[in-house]
Amino acid sequence: MSGLPKGWAYAAFGDVVEIKLGKMLDKSKNRGDLTPYLRNINVRWGHFSLTDVSEMRVTAEERSAFSIRDGDLLVCEGGEPGRNAIWNYGRTKLTFQKALMRIRPHGKISPYLLSAYLRKSYVAGQLEPSFTGTTIRHLPQAALSEIRIPLPPLPEQRRIVAKIDSLSAKSKRARDHLDHIPRLVEKYKQAVLAAAFRGDLTREWRHKFSAESPTVADLEWQRENAKNANSRRSPAESYDWRPDISLPAGWMWASVDQLAHIIQYGSSAKTGDDEAGVPVFRMGNIQGGALTLNSLKYLPQEHGEFPDLLLHPGDLLFNRTNSAELVGKTAVYHGKPEAASFASYLIRVRLSYFSPELLSAYINSAIGREWVAGAVNQQVGQANVNGSKLRRLGVPVMSKDEQAEIQIRINAAFAWIDRLAADATSARKLIDGLDQAILAKAFRGELVPQDSNDEPASLLLERIKAERGATPTRRRGR
Repeated sequence: MSGLPKGWAYAAFGDVVEIKLGKMLDKSKNRGDLTPYLRNINVRWGHFSLTDVSEMRVTAEERSAFSIRDGDLLVCEGGEPGRNAIWNYGRTKLTFQKALMRIRPHGKISPYLLSAYLRKSYVAGQLEPSFTGTTIRHLPQAALSEIRIPLPPLPEQRRIVAKIDSLSAKSKRARDHLDHIPRLVEKYKQAVLAAAFRGDLTREWRHKFSAESPTVADLEWQRENAKNANSRRSPAESYDWRPDISLPAGWMWASVDQLAHIIQYGSSAKTGDDEAGVPVFRMGNIQGGALTLNSLKYLPQEHGEFPDLLLHPGDLLFNRTNSAELVGKTAVYHGKPEAASFASYLIRVRLSYFSPELLSAYINSAIGREWVAGAVNQQVGQANVNGSKLRRLGVPVMSKDEQAEIQIRINAAFAWIDRLAADATSARKLIDGLDQAILAKAFRGELVPQDSNDEPASLLLERIKAERGATPTRRRGR
């Protein structure tokens, strides 16, 4: 290798640091007192996660050998090999197990510089040749020992680390701000939905356009005359729950039952993987208010519940059974795939007056979640909101023209919010790229100015060699 800045020198990790592989876990052989220890999961990029720390038996001698002190660099040997963090939290009883390696630099070499080099090399794919394994990769101690690093003079190391810290602090602040965007996106979307169902979103529209107000008789006529062979003729149930909001003039409250002519449970028949059959939507196919085509299961084309349980475009699917945080999620079938059915944990609602997209948005909104929280029946491991409760959910109803306008405005607002979220995602990627560019510049000698008065790194390496007595045989991994 060549092209190093003046005063720099290449060195193998094993020549400038002490590498210690962690303690082997073996309950049948381990002796001593129970002692907390670090695992792979505890070492993140640049920091430690100490919310889940395990214990193992460690003797007094082992406690010394596998101790951790300020300035120690802990590197993952497996999992995400090369991931590392520097302990800088004072005295600790923590030890570390064999999935980690402890690095202690010689000659006052900065552990922060070594950490930065490993991160740069990992992201750039330069550690790949040192990995072993295919499905689970490892960075063996011997391989880490052989990795060569370009070393600046000690004073320049300190300048580089200070500059990286300064720039990283700025990018971290930007990244922290961007990390709030997903929560803000959800917050703004919920604010749009709340305004929609209070009538605020179309207040000006109502002043400009007059629309015929719906009545209970209109809803009943629409429901009873829906052109479907399976239309129900029994009287509709009224609502028993509605949010505590005031509706604009011309709006009314109605139950889901008054707005629909079919409310139906799905099939409980056993599905399979034969793609020649009819795809069946299950609760996992409702994601983020939409239907996904992932992990579909199938029923035979000649299944006895068809065509009664085949979906029609515009059918709303309500997830009646799931975990407490997911039960009640809703989506609308828009005709893809062309033939499809639904499983028993879903309820199909076919509406005769109200927009299915609008009802789905209503149930998925904070208002709908409030209703679900009160209507849910908690069972062992699952929560349930049955069809009877869904029938009696109160919905704010407006004219069909205003329904269409509300949906247009919701879609426009959501599209704008989603663009902001996409911009934030792009910005996050740019910041990650900028961090990597900073590290690359640092190890090309371009991040801070060189000083001709700095002692060359070659003299530092000679001093380390002299202090160790001679170049030692590299210690191999266990």
